[in-house]
Amino acid sequence: MSMRTPGVTFPLMAAALLVLVCAGVADAQIVAGGPIYCSTGYNNTCTLPKMKEEKMMCPDYNCTEAVCCTLFRKCQTFYDKAMSTDGVSCRAGFAARADADSYVCPATGCDDTHCCSAKPPTPDAACTDAFKGTCPTGSVINKNQKCDPGEEDHCSVGKCCELQCMQDSCSKLSDDPLVDCKVDDKAVCNAKCTWNKDTTPAQLDDCVTCILANAGDKANTCYDCVKCYTTEVGVDNGATKLVWGSVRKPGDQAVLEKASSDTKHFVEVDVTMPYTVEQFNTPVVTTSFKNAVATTAGTVPDNVVVVSVTSARRQSSSSVVVKTTILAKDAAAVTTMQSTLGSGDALKTKLNTALKSEGLKESTGVTAPVTGTSAAARSMPSTAQMLIAALSLIVFARM
Repeated sequence: MSMRTPGVTFPLMAAALLVLVCAGVADAQIVAGGPIYCSTGYNNTCTLPKMKEEKMMCPDYNCTEAVCCTLFRKCQTFYDKAMSTDGVSCRAGFAARADADSYVCPATGCDDTHCCSAKPPTPDAACTDAFKGTCPTGSVINKNQKCDPGEEDHCSVGKCCELQCMQDSCSKLSDDPLVDCKVDDKAVCNAKCTWNKDTTPAQLDDCVTCILANAGDKANTCYDCVKCYTTEVGVDNGATKLVWGSVRKPGDQAVLEKASSDTKHFVEVDVTMPYTVEQFNTPVVTTSFKNAVATTAGTVPDNVVVVSVTSARRQSSSSVVVKTTILAKDAAAVTTMQSTLGSGDALKTKLNTALKSEGLKESTGVTAPVTGTSAAARSMPSTAQMLIAALSLIVFARM
């Protein structure tokens, strides 16, 4: 007699039993092995800046990159993970930022740009070696300055750059230029050399006169240092740049006085400049040109008159001939001016130096200076030639 369960066939009973057995085996695996974590279940490399989260549990035993690779938000975690897995480090010249333990990266995660910073210079590193930037126009690297890694602005432009005139003057003095120039406390020139925004050119004259008389062999350098500091660096923490006075160093040429507009004394030169007529006939270029010619001639800009500006012949249309008259007060001033100007290559070099300092292009040619008397004489051959030509026409007409 066979045993049967009423209403249940044998195949159905077998299938049900199999399901129960399989479920029991699965439950036994979970209980026996426990959950699977990314540390053992994910063996691939995460794509930076993502790092493998070792303690992340894989759902349904499925350890994928989406589950196991996450963006770390602290630099210290970034370094720990990077060093232990892929050997990631800061690029050459950079080191881990000082606050890496606590610095929180943006939502995009930590990477080299967030967690690394430029290595500070070694203590007492000279700006000439450690400064990697570019000084502004008119400034140069301070040869005597050293960087301080303890300062926030170590090896910055403000720390390592100084005006050219400062390097050419003040930097040539001792560590305390005030002592060299006799303007420190209790020094003979101290009372006369206290500068502020209200200091006048006349007061500057009193100061430099005292310095020139008392600073010995450093007097000229002190003169240049004071002039650079007060007129270019600026007093009151650089807020005010003073107007220089009229006192000159020994050996400096005197500036010729302004002549009357109807003076009979003058010097003429023709200067070829690499500009078009339109470019030259602008207020900025014309004024700068007059200043440069005045500097070259040792006179004031008011004495420089631009007579005409014409396109240069035999040259490209981008060059002009600037016919220039430099007025003089008397014959003695003309003689002084001629001597100051010089001639030939020396004149051209001197003029080009002055043009460059005014921000203009260098000239391509300059004629020899001609005085007022010589200029009149120079016009005589032209008149005589015209007269001879006229007489020739008359004679020809009568033949």
